[in-house]
Amino acid sequence: IIKGNYIDCLKQLPDNVKTIYADPPYTRDHYSRFYHVLETITLRDMPEISMVTVHGTTHISNGIYRKDRYQSPFCIKSKAPEAFNAMFKAASSTGRNLILSYSPYDETKKTHPRVISIKQLIDLANKYFPIVNIVSAGYFVHNKLNSSKNKLQASNEAEILIICKNN
Repeated sequence: IIKGNYIDCLKQLPDNVKTIYADPPYTRDHYSRFYHVLETITLRDMPEISMVTVHGTTHISNGIYRKDRYQSPFCIKSKAPEAFNAMFKAASSTGRNLILSYSPYDETKKTHPRVISIKQLIDLANKYFPIVNIVSAGYFVHNKLNSSKNKLQASNEAEILIICKNN
C-alpha cells in the first residue's frame, strides 16, 4: 500500500506494476464527505468545523465537515483538467498502461454534472498514450444517498472505462 499524493504514488510504484487502475471522483462532491467522521474518530481530535456563507449568512456546513478536510483536485472544476493531465503524463512516462473509471454525463438530461467531460479526458489521454479505447463497464446505476425527492435522472451506464495503452 502506498499512501500519499497521487503523483507521488505513481512515481513510487514498483517496476512489476504494468497497469494502473484509477477511479477518481467525477463530481464536485468530495469523497471526503463520507469519511470525515471516521477520520475524526481515528485522529481523536476536536477539529474546527467548516463554515459556509449563503446569501450573506454564515453557518456551519451541512455536512459538518472538518475545516482542514482534504479536497481532491479531481473534484474542483478549475483544477481537474491539470490533475488528469498530470495523472496521464505520469502513468505514460513510466511506460505503464492506465485504466480510468469515469462516469459519463448526458447534458440533455437533468443529472449531476461532471467536473470534466469524457471528450476532454480522451483528448488529454491521447496526448500521452498511443492507444485510447472506451469500454462500457456494463449497465447499472449508482446508489443515491439522498431522499427520493432530490434524486436526479441517472443513466443506466453509470461507468465507462477509458483504457490507455502504451503498446
